[in-house]
Amino acid sequence: DHRRDPANSRFPSAHIIMSSVIDQENAKQSLRLAGSSDRQKKNRGDEAGKSASQAFNEDALNNPHQVNDIATPQDKLNEVVATEAVELFDKGQYDEAGEKWWSLAEHARANGNKSQECTALHNVGTALVMMHELAEAVTCYNKALQVALDAEDRTAQVELYECLAWVYRELGHAPHAVECLNSLMVLHQETGNVPGQVLATCGLGSIHDATGHYAEAASFYEQALALAKEAGDDKAVSRVLGDLGTSYVQLGEYDKGVGAYEQALQMAVAEGDKDREMRTYGNLAIAANLREQDEEAVAYFEKTLALAKELGEVATEARARSDIALVLRALGRTDEAIASLKQAMDLARAQSDLVSLGENQTHLGVTLLRHAKDPRGAKEHLAAAVGSWRECAVLLRGQHCESRVSAQQRNADNLDTAEFFDARMEAHVLLQVALADLGETDAALEVAEEAHAVATRELLALGGKDHREVGAMLGAGVEAKTPLDTRSDLAAIRRMASKAKASFVVLTLSGDNEALAWVVSPDAAVAPAFHKLDMTEALAAAGCSSVVHAVSRLHEAIGVAATALECRGSPPAGDGDDGAPAPAASAEEVAAAHTTAHSMLGALHAALVAPLAASIAAAPELVVVPGGVLALIPFGALHPAGEPNRPLIAGVPVSVAPSVAAYDCLRQRARPAGAAGTKPSALVVGDARALKSLALKPLPHAAEEAAAIADQIKAAESAGLEPKLLLGADAKARAVLEDLVRNPPALLHMAVHSQPKCLALAPAGDKEEDDDDDGLVHKDQVHLTWLQTHPAVALVGSHSGGGDLCEDGVLGLPRAFIAAGARCVLSSLWAVPDESAKRVMVNWYREGLSGSAPSLSAALQRAICAAAQRPDGSWEEPVHWAGFTLLGNSAAF
Repeated sequence: DHRRDPANSRFPSAHIIMSSVIDQENAKQSLRLAGSSDRQKKNRGDEAGKSASQAFNEDALNNPHQVNDIATPQDKLNEVVATEAVELFDKGQYDEAGEKWWSLAEHARANGNKSQECTALHNVGTALVMMHELAEAVTCYNKALQVALDAEDRTAQVELYECLAWVYRELGHAPHAVECLNSLMVLHQETGNVPGQVLATCGLGSIHDATGHYAEAASFYEQALALAKEAGDDKAVSRVLGDLGTSYVQLGEYDKGVGAYEQALQMAVAEGDKDREMRTYGNLAIAANLREQDEEAVAYFEKTLALAKELGEVATEARARSDIALVLRALGRTDEAIASLKQAMDLARAQSDLVSLGENQTHLGVTLLRHAKDPRGAKEHLAAAVGSWRECAVLLRGQHCESRVSAQQRNADNLDTAEFFDARMEAHVLLQVALADLGETDAALEVAEEAHAVATRELLALGGKDHREVGAMLGAGVEAKTPLDTRSDLAAIRRMASKAKASFVVLTLSGDNEALAWVVSPDAAVAPAFHKLDMTEALAAAGCSSVVHAVSRLHEAIGVAATALECRGSPPAGDGDDGAPAPAASAEEVAAAHTTAHSMLGALHAALVAPLAASIAAAPELVVVPGGVLALIPFGALHPAGEPNRPLIAGVPVSVAPSVAAYDCLRQRARPAGAAGTKPSALVVGDARALKSLALKPLPHAAEEAAAIADQIKAAESAGLEPKLLLGADAKARAVLEDLVRNPPALLHMAVHSQPKCLALAPAGDKEEDDDDDGLVHKDQVHLTWLQTHPAVALVGSHSGGGDLCEDGVLGLPRAFIAAGARCVLSSLWAVPDESAKRVMVNWYREGLSGSAPSLSAALQRAICAAAQRPDGSWEEPVHWAGFTLLGNSAAF
């Protein structure tokens, strides 16, 4: 059912071909539902490998007033326009319908008809929802709500609060959804509407359940149950019992959960409500599975399946077949599990449910690889799953492009794609494992390259294209195809290494203590070296159970050591009470932290670097392509156990890249020449005076660093740059952002306070109340800019390289600047001491501007060695230098 490239039978074709059995509109709908589910489950524990982690409940926030219901206009003067809008809406022409309703709203506003205005704005919001423009829908719903509040129209208020709660939940804005539901609850209490109170309380429970606050969710469901019983609404009682049971199960209170389910089941049977009976059997099956009562779980799932077939509930049947297969697999009934998964796949194809198809292809591949010990059979189904995810990537890109066109944006983040693949990378990883087991390690490298930074590669491919260009791409009917759609084969990867004059180290974490590694040399005569790493022994020697454990301990130790230093981004040390900053660590605690940090660096070296020693010995430079948590490792600082004076960076320059193809794309970003008689600018910012309420101390060394670097740039004629220096109160966020848009620099250096995803610059006003500008620059603001000069960017503040960790990498400021056009970004994985950062940075610019270093990566190596290595050969502690990481194209300034 998936076409194959006859020239490469290892996995699906490099060309974007939608499977002939998949209906694209249904596939897009399955993607939207999956995205909603991903956002709701984001903070839940990962039980995906053990059981079905999502209950068979109905959604308490499934927009009680159906989201595609539209209100009837009350102004007869506009009846014709309103009728046309409704007809367009019914035909699925939501954009045109929305325009007509917008004109009705404008007319009503001009004539003081608040009822008509509210109705029209409400309908515009609904049209936007149907177009999947949820952020814009929020704006319209809020405008309509304000009109309803002014008109004291309680009926409209109820409907709009319900719509807003649903949309906010879909967007992942739980606090806003809770505010809407609380307001809705007040309205229902004032009117004595008990059924409405039940729905609002269940909605509050649903929000808390979706964000992992299960105790609070259970409390709301208990309140809803009492209200439903008070109203004598048996159907509501039955539904709430199911929700309450799920919350109890999430809390590990299985007896209470099963008791609630059993009550719901009795009521459903008595009422002849087979749909609820089916759902309740599914929930009982999950509860039994979580209690490791697998035979009982199978029996419940079989009852779920029987009812699903009787009712024609294909989606529920497909899901139950997938879930029962996981339980059968755990029982050792592998053949039955395989048969059930194949049935689930057939059902998914019949529904054109691309997400369900990919997930079941993955489950089948896992079953064959891990349980049936059949890597060849696993390869087939895992490759098919990767093909399904490839099709999803194209559809997600189309949605992203549609959003950019609608918002008329030149640039924007694609978090939906990042989140989607963060939850579904298992197929790519296990396909690599299966291929490696079959000895097809070159093919496995190609899959590893495709798996790295899917969302980031798409941002690079679309970067700088304005909404008109993107619209033209969409209009061509190819879902905005880009050059990066062509996957890199082995020959292309080797050519990229040769052009980069660096060895690529491509890493895939394939288990808690297992990794796959490839070293691709720039020397065409040297074949790529493959290593299968078992890190158990190396990590256990340092008391670590996994790579995640070692990385966590490393960062915690550095954090303790940093409390004794003046860092960029940390308020003055306090007593830790009432939310005050923690006190500085004692000398003994700092010494212990240094010892722990070196222990972790040594263990990670033994696990990840030592096995590659022969393969990287001749490397002129190393470009590491990490995956997942490996992106938080300071590779240049890794040293042999017990030998802290032999860090990797002492022998070879080290940088990182999102993927090999992404690195090659960034290499093509060259600094444009300035206009005749002018030099491109270099914007240097230091010691910005942040908002007083942030209680951040002045950074004297950051100011000296910025001034020194500006002087170095001025003196370096060969660099051809004109420095612009902003210090203290002059380093205003608004001025910097305007400069980035109107006069993009060829180099940007920020020596300021920072935290993950945020830089602290100066606010616009002299007093905090003078302006709503707080001086903070967030990653989302950076994502909306486009830097056509492709600058080298240095973010020299604490945790400037931090953010949300996912399989795509770290979703933080460096990724945002790369997406916005930067060719490389230097940042820090942890706290940045003010004084030592100055020494490293001044040295880096001296080396980089002199022309003696072949690359910025080599310049950083020399700068760190000069700043951190003492005359006796010993090195300063890692907190002072090891966090600096260079991402992207490291060509000279």
